[in-house]
Amino acid sequence: MPWIYELYPSDEKERYFHIFYNDRKKSSEHEAIEAKIDRMAECLHKHEGTKYEIKGGGFARYFDLIYYNKGKKDEKFMYGRELHDVINEEIRLCGYFVIITSVKKGQKFALHYDFGDDWMFTITVSKISEVQENFKPRIIKSKGNIQQYPDWDEEDFDDE
Repeated sequence: MPWIYELYPSDEKERYFHIFYNDRKKSSEHEAIEAKIDRMAECLHKHEGTKYEIKGGGFARYFDLIYYNKGKKDEKFMYGRELHDVINEEIRLCGYFVIITSVKKGQKFALHYDFGDDWMFTITVSKISEVQENFKPRIIKSKGNIQQYPDWDEEDFDDE
């Protein structure tokens, strides 16, 4: 049974939030998160004891970045401590996804995929019909490419 909420504060339409869960999705997302954390930890380990400026990659989301003399001339990165509560919460949400609808032909709705990375997709209802027992959903049209967890490399850091 879906929950009925507004999608944003000034939303005046009745929106239905359908929450789903899939074991295979959970397994693949869990593996991807673990691999991402491992790659990030390895990258941080390479820079222990050096002075660098992190430019991105979400490291501060998953790691408490520990520095020696932070903000001073002799500042150095010491190590990154995993934020287990954050990582465990992201893993706990693996396998879940939400479809938001206010179903009418031509209606557009958002698909919020991967709670950790907050991917949002727009889906347009092209046809409403009774679902056959063996029906398999399919994508009619798509735009762009998705790379879920890009590799981090040395370009993410600016060593001095």
